[in-house]
Amino acid sequence: MDGLLKDSLVLRNDSLLNYVKYRHSLYLLMTDENIRSRAMILEILDYYEANNRKRWTNLKSRLGTLAMRLGDYELAQVHLEEALPYAKQLEMNITEGLIYLYISNIYRFKSDFGEAYRKAEVALQIFRKINREDWILEAQTALAHISVLAKDYEGAAVYFEEIFSKEADISDDNFLVSPTLYAGFMNFEKGDIPLSKKQLR
Repeated sequence: MDGLLKDSLVLRNDSLLNYVKYRHSLYLLMTDENIRSRAMILEILDYYEANNRKRWTNLKSRLGTLAMRLGDYELAQVHLEEALPYAKQLEMNITEGLIYLYISNIYRFKSDFGEAYRKAEVALQIFRKINREDWILEAQTALAHISVLAKDYEGAAVYFEEIFSKEADISDDNFLVSPTLYAGFMNFEKGDIPLSKKQLR
């Protein structure tokens, strides 16, 4: 009996330690400690693959994000595409939408704007389905930026108009930084220097 209790205590302590590492890996990611975050995730990935598929899915998504930050887009795509079926199956809607956005970013970096647009459009539909206005804005911003890069200024303008029409209702100004920046880029390319300068400032 004592042996069983001891084994149970070890397992519980391991679970607790792994959970601390799970949380700390996110903190490290958020503070741009990319190498340390990746190392910590790799320490616990097998444990969560065996014991908690939702957390494993989140860890794979984090590994995709970290690989992108470190410039390894091929590895990033592998991690993200391995996580995606589980995000769908487990109804992890925000995670699923974010994975589509991350994959969209990879295609954006590769200048495959058609595929980037399609992935961001899927993310937008997921966020609309769960009525998450903050992430809807994020997906619309991605679609606007892709349109600017593809020189589809009319398409981009539609997204910018929709985003900025909600400005008064957006509580977190961080969601307005990127669309304002991308609109500034677009208006510079279109030759509207005064408006571009205003937006970039």
